[in-house]
Amino acid sequence: MEEIVAHIIQPFNWFDAAIAISSIVLSLVAIIISIITFRSQKEHNKNSVRPILNIVFGDYEDDIYVRVDNNGVGPAIIKKIECSYCAEVNKVAEKSLVDLISHWKSSQKNEEYLSETLDCFTDFVEDIANRTIAPGHQIVLLQLADPAHGQRIELRRFLREVNVKISYTDIYNSKPWECSRAGDFFGRTLSDTD
Repeated sequence: MEEIVAHIIQPFNWFDAAIAISSIVLSLVAIIISIITFRSQKEHNKNSVRPILNIVFGDYEDDIYVRVDNNGVGPAIIKKIECSYCAEVNKVAEKSLVDLISHWKSSQKNEEYLSETLDCFTDFVEDIANRTIAPGHQIVLLQLADPAHGQRIELRRFLREVNVKISYTDIYNSKPWECSRAGDFFGRTLSDTD
């Protein structure tokens, strides 16, 4: 007990108190910096595997296509795709371009010609929801290789009125990003008579 009383009565050393307080402050600053660094590193890790989707149109004399490329460094997980045809009064939306073609065919006058024209795709997919695109890879939504002149005109006429919108995320299941593109690119070579 005498030792405790002697310690209390002992004169106060300001130098020792300043060192003790500054070490507590430095410890708190180190903890705050560690938390900020951890959060920054976590965000960097997410961004280092972020997918970047691009909807690519190809309009050539020997090949017409619509595809989705992953130009990012991580896999893209497709949440939803919406293909819409907006030339009609009532906008029609489907999960694939192939499904959208059936609506378009029924609104045209020469349905027999269109069915033989548009049913000969070299590649297409029905629905890409819940599929994954690896970095540097793509999924072809619709492709017609070596089309005849009439097929090329009909497909361009259809695709110029189409909009494609894709919602996708990454392996961390981040808030979904959107990628969209209007098909007016395909109408640039069509004349009023086509």
